[in-house]
Amino acid sequence: MIQTIGVCGAGTMGSGIAQTAAMAGYRTILYDVDAAMVQKGRAAIEKSLAALAEKKKISPEEQQAALERLSFVNDLQDCIADLIIEAIVEKPDIKAGLFQRLALFNGENTILASNTSSLSLSALAEKIPGPERFAGMHFFNPAPLMKLVEVVRTDATNDETIQTIQEVARRMGKTPVLCKDAPGFIVNHVARPYYLEALRLMEAGIGDIETIDALMEASGFRMGPFRLMDLIGNDINYAVSSSVYEAMDRPERLRPSPAQAEKVRLGELGRKTGKGWYSYNDPSVSPGGQTVLVTGGTGFLGAYIIKELIEKGHKVRAIHRNGPMPFFLPADIREKTEWIACDIRDIFGLEDAMTGVDAVIHAAAKVSFAGKKDRQELFNINIDGTGHLVNVALTQNVRRFLHVSSVAALGRTMGGLEVTEAKVWEDSKYNTTYAISKFHGEMEVWRGIGEGLQAVIVNPSTLLGFGDWTTSSCQLFRNAFREFPWYTEGINGFVDVADAARAIVRLLENDVCGQRYILNGDNWSFRHLFDTMASAFGKKPPHREATPLLAAMAWRVEKVKSLLTGKPSLLTRESARVAATSTRFDNRKILRQLPDFAFTPLEETIRAACAAYLRQIP
Repeated sequence: MIQTIGVCGAGTMGSGIAQTAAMAGYRTILYDVDAAMVQKGRAAIEKSLAALAEKKKISPEEQQAALERLSFVNDLQDCIADLIIEAIVEKPDIKAGLFQRLALFNGENTILASNTSSLSLSALAEKIPGPERFAGMHFFNPAPLMKLVEVVRTDATNDETIQTIQEVARRMGKTPVLCKDAPGFIVNHVARPYYLEALRLMEAGIGDIETIDALMEASGFRMGPFRLMDLIGNDINYAVSSSVYEAMDRPERLRPSPAQAEKVRLGELGRKTGKGWYSYNDPSVSPGGQTVLVTGGTGFLGAYIIKELIEKGHKVRAIHRNGPMPFFLPADIREKTEWIACDIRDIFGLEDAMTGVDAVIHAAAKVSFAGKKDRQELFNINIDGTGHLVNVALTQNVRRFLHVSSVAALGRTMGGLEVTEAKVWEDSKYNTTYAISKFHGEMEVWRGIGEGLQAVIVNPSTLLGFGDWTTSSCQLFRNAFREFPWYTEGINGFVDVADAARAIVRLLENDVCGQRYILNGDNWSFRHLFDTMASAFGKKPPHREATPLLAAMAWRVEKVKSLLTGKPSLLTRESARVAATSTRFDNRKILRQLPDFAFTPLEETIRAACAAYLRQIP
């Protein structure tokens, strides 16, 4: 009888499996060789359980009981259990080595299971002691939500092992489906006829692609086969079909389609190339008028994105956290928006928010230059939150995903070098904690793109415009109004917030995929920026140059002021370091993509924003 379950690998899948096991009443051990990953997995589980309790899907007592059943280790010798589920990197030699070491520390009755979705379990079994006690236990992501578990049997697996794994899956609230070790198991295998039979119907002239898609969607499928092939990419879909065909000894029923092979040859791969079975340069297939979910809807950029979407005829659902609505968002726009209170770290809340959504614009982010003080929250929101959104978007078959990153994710340069979209991230002392969090958040989106998510990334420079000048980059205007005395000759990119919103919505409607775009109006020195703001406000411009020595003194003085007053510091160590660098950002790629698009001159942006701020002052 299984009493203790071990899970190896504390990533998204491993921590999800561990949470599921603990909620099912099992004593659960979550192991990872990386102690930091163990802590990250622990934090993810704790937040997920707290979200479930807050939504009253579990009681506080059930939440506490699940937490008490969990233990977290990074020494493999502490991973002693009745059933151990592996959810580590998809490399057979590494998996085999892990199982061999686990066998040394565990008893001869311990069952070993792999969560792999693509590797041959029979080949792994040959390298593992006690292959009769080894099987596949393939969960689907996110593990706490998805009900299906494929229980995969090799020729060596005995009946008792299979029965035990099935019982465990049922106790976890899952639906176990038994299958033999074969290419694609069941889910990835059974999907082939969905595509291939549709292709044969089209090739035989029995039905056109629009009719076949419409009939399948009317029958309950979220997406017809041709739309789905275009979403995945005809090259990827054809490659998978060919792989299964070869592995199955070329059965006629799984023969890849010549018509799809021709699409691949012509480069008509689907949405990512603008043409596949459908043409995506035709405005009639753009997502205009459909439902768009906006995260960070009460933020500076998020509010402008909502305004742009609604003015262009889209339906908008916006996620917001507790707090007031943005006063600078017109009342009629607020009333036309469907607001949902949710934290992007709440995967169950995201699932509800994303139901029935056609596209997502992820604009939520934590912005801070307070360094280590806000490091954990920056990572939780900007990395983990983005990962959750990507996972839910994949499971909900969201058709479009636009991720708002930052030029900070590209890294800064010294000596005034120009940054383009091709710049490769480099570790540097000039990268702020915020920049690091945005870079790793982008990695979650690129992972999603690799898994079929039709996504595009934008990297805005520092946003300028009218908003709440106690938060975000709007504080630059407040500092200028208060006659902040320090300036540097450092250079940075700046962009009108309304321009950024316009470009984002245009890209959402454009069907471009797998690309990034820098959104930058112009490159100015900080001195020029503050001089222009001060002039528009009728205030004294900054008059003390912050040399490296003086900048070091200035941010320390501001820190002391902050400690004494309890108010946020106007200058931090990280923001002082950024202000001292000279980095220019190239905006030519977005202008090539949107040839009729133009950025507002920064002088106009600042003049209009300052006038709006002055009207708000009593």
